[in-house]
Amino acid sequence: MFHTKTILTLGVRRFIMVFLITLFFIISPIIILYTAGYTYDTKNHQIKTRGTLSITVVPKKASITLNGIPLPEKTPLRLKHRSPGSYHIIIKKDGYKPWETNSIIESNKTTYLHNIQLFKDQPFTLKIDVEKNQIYPSHNGSHIIIKKDKAETQEGLLFTPQSINPVTLFRVTTKNTPIIMWSPFNTHTALIHETKNGTDVQIIDPKNIDKKRTWHTTTTPQIQWAKQSGNPTIFIKEKSQITKFSDNSTIIHTEIASDIWYVDEKEHVWEYDNQKKTLIKTDTDSNQDEQYILNEIITNIIDVFDTHVIVQTANATKSIPRKKENTIQTISAKNTTYNPIDDTWIIWSEHEIWKIKNTGEVVLLNRTGEKIKEVTIIDKYEGLVVLTDKGLFAFDPRHNVKIALTQTPFTDIQKVRVDNKKRRIIFFGKTTEKQGIFELQF
Repeated sequence: MFHTKTILTLGVRRFIMVFLITLFFIISPIIILYTAGYTYDTKNHQIKTRGTLSITVVPKKASITLNGIPLPEKTPLRLKHRSPGSYHIIIKKDGYKPWETNSIIESNKTTYLHNIQLFKDQPFTLKIDVEKNQIYPSHNGSHIIIKKDKAETQEGLLFTPQSINPVTLFRVTTKNTPIIMWSPFNTHTALIHETKNGTDVQIIDPKNIDKKRTWHTTTTPQIQWAKQSGNPTIFIKEKSQITKFSDNSTIIHTEIASDIWYVDEKEHVWEYDNQKKTLIKTDTDSNQDEQYILNEIITNIIDVFDTHVIVQTANATKSIPRKKENTIQTISAKNTTYNPIDDTWIIWSEHEIWKIKNTGEVVLLNRTGEKIKEVTIIDKYEGLVVLTDKGLFAFDPRHNVKIALTQTPFTDIQKVRVDNKKRRIIFFGKTTEKQGIFELQF
């Protein structure tokens, strides 16, 4: 028998067989690991697992573009098996302004872009034609008092979300402008005005304006709102006595010499001794059980927590720990906004925005070259509405995203408020043609 001569000798065939078997055992694990989410980082020479990107948006059913590639899915969505690295993400929805950021997906981790708030791409509408010095909006934007002068009579009209037509909140006869003082903690308001024989302090719940309570004094009182959401409650200091005034009156303390004082939620009185430069807490039995010696003069006590006290000096805001082993944290800013959603304070200067948590921790939220004029809270996810010298912006400090809200060329914007329940932003604005209270639904 004759065989055709071939180069595939027995040795060559055995080599090919061994090579293919070896290649199979090398490639198969690689394919299995790849399908299981593992990748090789050629830069760092490391094997990494893939990550996950989870996105939720308000409102829902928004479109996502990932590194320039539109995705077929709508939000909410969860994208698994994504290679670790930086991604440029654009979120769009018809009728809304686009939202975009750069986000890092890490190996074997989930990156969350949750509760992203989109804003309608439309101009603000004029709701009430009025001058700016007549407007007194509540801190949460749910109510607006418009004051009108009629000879020696001062009248206050209350606008509520339920009705466009205002109701008369007060009408007083006085030559001096009454003081309208909204609580930073809720929607209660106080009216302070002079009478023939002293000063009247009225506390009002806008949801029940018929139930007004009036405190009369012959002195010039100091007033602090109680940090509660029930009946309207204030603390009034007359001379050296502090009285709690709500449905009835209760004397809290009778020997307060300082004009710098605060009553906390447990009704303990804090006062600042200017001569000793000492912050002193007095309990309900008049015992001085906490003292903090400071190097600077305190001008105001903002709030008291179980862990810390927030105070202000001439040029700064300080978080003073009640555990003395911790250090005092100082913010070079004095403008404040209370956030009732998570019981924190937003502090800002012309170029920085800070947050003091209810644990006493101080966090820098943003630093900008633009001049900041106002900051207000928009949601429980740390969203802010920021007024700068460049206009009005929505700012998400979690992802450092800023969205311009004003399209109309306003010459003046003031008194910005956010009504989260009605999902609207309001402010006093002035253009070349109009002025008054403008509104944007979001």
